Amino acid sequence: MEEKLESQFREVLEFEVGAIEKKEKGLFEISGYPHYENVISNWYSFFMNPDEDHGFKDLFYRSLRELVEENYSGASKVCIEREFVTSKGNRIDLLVHEGYTGIENEFVNPVVIENKIYASPYNDFGDYSASVNATKDSSKICIVLSLNKIHESNLLEFRSFTHEQYLGIVRKN
Repeated sequence: MEEKLESQFREVLEFEVGAIEKKEKGLFEISGYPHYENVISNWYSFFMNPDEDHGFKDLFYRSLRELVEENYSGASKVCIEREFVTSKGNRIDLLVHEGYTGIENEFVNPVVIENKIYASPYNDFGDYSASVNATKDSSKICIVLSLNKIHESNLLEFRSFTHEQYLGIVRKN
């Protein structure tokens, strides 16, 4: 029995492994944050802001709106808020809007974004939605951006889109 076990171990140890292709490190791996939602939300916040130094103007915001609205006509102003605190004390990853009315939690064309990488959609989507209101002449959009499409019955009024779908529209535009 012992001899057979030794033979099996030798076989494993002598097994030749083919060449392993080395994967290049990306910016996220180098920084030590390969899949943190906050990092991705910070990137989206930067690129959706037309006033930042990236030179893309409103490309990312316009593409986000086109993800949901086919005939989006553009905005004169874009405001981005990270970790917007809800009425229950939860935090919305990104709240993007075209203006604040001065009335508590009322915004012009707000987009509520919950960003998911590997986490499941365990959030209180009802609280997220109830904490942000649109003006009577504008519309509220609630979306989850994730690696894979999420079954929308779990998301209340949130709609599920993948990061790939969103960035595909950015590339197209």
